[in-house]
Amino acid sequence: MTDFETVEKPRRATLTPKQEQFCLAYARLNDGAKAAREAGYAARSARVTACELLTKENIKERVQELKAQRQVETEARHEVVQERLSCAAEQAITALEKVLTDDTASASAKVAASIAILDRAGHFPKATGAAGQLVVIGAQPEPRWEDGPVGDACEH
Repeated sequence: MTDFETVEKPRRATLTPKQEQFCLAYARLNDGAKAAREAGYAARSARVTACELLTKENIKERVQELKAQRQVETEARHEVVQERLSCAAEQAITALEKVLTDDTASASAKVAASIAILDRAGHFPKATGAAGQLVVIGAQPEPRWEDGPVGDACEH
């Protein structure tokens, strides 16, 4: 055989339309009886029909092709979803960073933005208080006006 010769694969026997429907359904459902019924085979003998069909080489090959095709499509969809999630995460972090640098944002908004960024990065332990509010472990509560200034009180 020379470098230019190709080995031809033996041609697979063509499938009937009903067999093709069975293959499509089986590749999707992975349940022979359901696939046989969906393809239009008799419900009473669907299990036996599926077993018979799945012993045929041309059916097995077609099912494998369809499953491989579904796998490629699933991986492609997964990549698109991952890309969208990554983009959304970047936009969210950018929005949180804007809060951190906004001079008009309240201290509590800045703390919440910091917590969100650290939490998303997996670097921040947290717990919830009695009322369900987020409690930063080791953080001091923000002073309230009625408490007066903290640390600057004049002692007379």
